[in-house]
Amino acid sequence: MPAEIRDRLEKSLKEDELDPATRELRDALTNIAAVVREDFGADWHASSQALAHFTARLVKRINDYAPKMGAAAEDLGLGATDAPETIAAIAELRDRDDRRRHHYPVLESKAGISRHALRRKRGE
Repeated sequence: MPAEIRDRLEKSLKEDELDPATRELRDALTNIAAVVREDFGADWHASSQALAHFTARLVKRINDYAPKMGAAAEDLGLGATDAPETIAAIAELRDRDDRRRHHYPVLESKAGISRHALRRKRGE
């Protein structure tokens, strides 16, 4: 099977694993990016004003999906009273894990270092 067909099939199977809210949020992200491009004449990542607008819209949209108090957040050992710094530190660790597992070439180019160079730097 050619690589392109295999890649598309794998992508389709991963799509099926997404829950409806995540799929909907992914689509919203794409729509918000299009509106930002329309409003600012630049992609969200190409202009500081466009980025600020995109970020504000995305944060608002994510918050619109927030669970009721007492929902699944406790599964991670987080509570409504945990300090924002604690939650931010955990999020930073999870983001670092994600970047180790997955390849994000555009993000890596903005950081100026590739995933492979990071591994070499850490001695992996």
